[in-house]
Amino acid sequence: ATKSSQKLNYARHGRAFVHQDLSCYFHELAWYEIDSEYSENLLSPLEVSNAVFILNYEKEINSSLIDKDTGCKQ
Repeated sequence: ATKSSQKLNYARHGRAFVHQDLSCYFHELAWYEIDSEYSENLLSPLEVSNAVFILNYEKEINSSLIDKDTGCKQ
């Protein structure tokens, strides 16, 4: 859950995801829409801070999901 939590703010601003697990997860949400003009500059300082905090936590607990793409679940 932390992987998708960390990417939630990016998704809210329309980021497209390379990892299939994230792409499939967010495409199932009615509000998610890819913005072809997405830029990380759209994120507020608080959103960036939250994403960094969650990523650091995942590293601290040695999460195996940080760089792993688990694919789409049917």
